[in-house]
Amino acid sequence: MKYESEWYADEALSKWNEVDDLFEEEKQQKEIIEAELDKLGITQPYLRDFAL
Repeated sequence: MKYESEWYADEALSKWNEVDDLFEEEKQQKEIIEAELDKLGITQPYLRDFAL
């Protein structure tokens, strides 16, 4: 995925939309983990970074 030309781009850009979906899933997982860290009272940045 280094160059856009490596991917066949159809009119709907479906392959690029698939990549966007993967990033969205990762973002949602990170939000869930951060909410759990908040519940546990883990607020120090270095501990949160380690958990993520």
